[in-house]
Amino acid sequence: MDKSKIKSRYDKALELKGREQYAKALEEELTKPIWTEKLAEITTRMESIGSEKEYEKVMGQLALLFDEVYEKIAAPGLDKFIEWIKGNSKNETNADKLREFLIKDYEKYSTKIDDILVAIDSLPDEKEEHVFKKLVSDFKSKQKSIVSKFINEPNLFVNAIDTFLSDLKTEHEGLSRLSELSYTSIDELYNDEQKKDTTISFYVSIINNAIAEGQSLKEIDDTEKNQKLWTRAQSRISSVKRCIAILVKTGIAKSKDEDLKFLFSRFDKEMLQTKGDVSRVLDDYIEKTWTPLQDKYNDIKAFYEEEELDIDNNDWSDYEKKPELDYLLSSYRSVRAGNVLQTLKSAPLDKVASTIKKCHSSIDELQTLENNTRVKIKQHIEDFYKQYAAKRSMLEKLVAKQDSLQSLFDSLYSENSRDKFLPNIKSGYESLSSEGSLLLAMSKDNATIYETLSDMTKAKDTFMNILKQSQMEEQIEWINSFGDNTTIDTTNFDYHKIEDLLEKGLITLSFTKTF
Repeated sequence: MDKSKIKSRYDKALELKGREQYAKALEEELTKPIWTEKLAEITTRMESIGSEKEYEKVMGQLALLFDEVYEKIAAPGLDKFIEWIKGNSKNETNADKLREFLIKDYEKYSTKIDDILVAIDSLPDEKEEHVFKKLVSDFKSKQKSIVSKFINEPNLFVNAIDTFLSDLKTEHEGLSRLSELSYTSIDELYNDEQKKDTTISFYVSIINNAIAEGQSLKEIDDTEKNQKLWTRAQSRISSVKRCIAILVKTGIAKSKDEDLKFLFSRFDKEMLQTKGDVSRVLDDYIEKTWTPLQDKYNDIKAFYEEEELDIDNNDWSDYEKKPELDYLLSSYRSVRAGNVLQTLKSAPLDKVASTIKKCHSSIDELQTLENNTRVKIKQHIEDFYKQYAAKRSMLEKLVAKQDSLQSLFDSLYSENSRDKFLPNIKSGYESLSSEGSLLLAMSKDNATIYETLSDMTKAKDTFMNILKQSQMEEQIEWINSFGDNTTIDTTNFDYHKIEDLLEKGLITLSFTKTF
């Protein structure tokens, strides 16, 4: 008789007997007459012990009775655990073997087994509807596989029982601590701030998709290979909560653009099509797919919300850059006629993104064309300005001796004159310094191009007028007769005209040696 084992079992029996979950069942069992009768028989024998051999025999009978009582005290928890094992393994024979193995040293395992049973009982009933019902079901399914594997190899009971029970305890206690498993409504997933948000219901369909897609406990990546199942479950729940935060952060629900909100809702299923951690999948979709699409949508909307410019190509009919401005105007009118925003509601979902991208590209191409054309036009006007600004000192020499030409000179150069052609031309090309300014400058309401080109024509005419009225008309006509040819020989050499032109600063003289 192992007295230390009996003492250990006695202490454990007192502990087990005091546990509330089994108190009633134990009281009913231990108050049965059979136990008092068996004890009375042994007590009677003890009174007539006459030898050491009889003593050993009676003590053995007493120990056996204690073992029977101990087993009955242990039975409620152990039997419940074995029934759970049978339900998860479908191998009743080996489950009974496990019971026989455990009862021998039940005092070693009873605490863990009771803790496991308490945790199992605290899990949501699968028959009831809960937000994370599938997650609990997947957990139980995977636990069933673990239990079956263990039960099917009874030769491993001795060496593997401690690890087996510890893992069951860790997994089930961990899962039972997740309060979200009892949630029956997605509203319970919202934090305090989200609960105050009256627009959060806009995201319900996507949140439901995240819940549906995010309940599998299958490992997502290598980092989860050695994770406990309950830890994965915790991660899945946290991921769903992050999805809610990600959706709220988009601000779509608070947008006043109902078309944009409708467009967002059309992509509710596409957002979580990729397998993996639902919050990472959603975040990736928002960042790489939705946000760029929304930015393009906003650009398109802003473009078409601007009133279409009223532009008349007759405003530059005589301008040498007419083809460039005509092409820009034609492109502008074509893009203005291509507003796709009103078609997005009825367009097939798989065509929506490409439709937006194509429209946005056409606007981008127009803006690029406008910018390139703007640079050319600005440079051309600026070159014209510099050309005539450089002639100022020459004209000043002509005007200095003829007061009648002063008003023409002032109209060409002076900021204080009514006409101030050159200052206006400078303002004209400077107004084209920023991107997106040319089409506006071409419009009737702005009229910068029309007015600048008119001033350029008038400046050129005024310049020629000053030259003609400066009594240099004959000399100017003579020098202009050469065209681009600047070579003078004995056949066309006119000393007096050259002298006058040199004196007025209208030409410079150079020569080429021919020897």
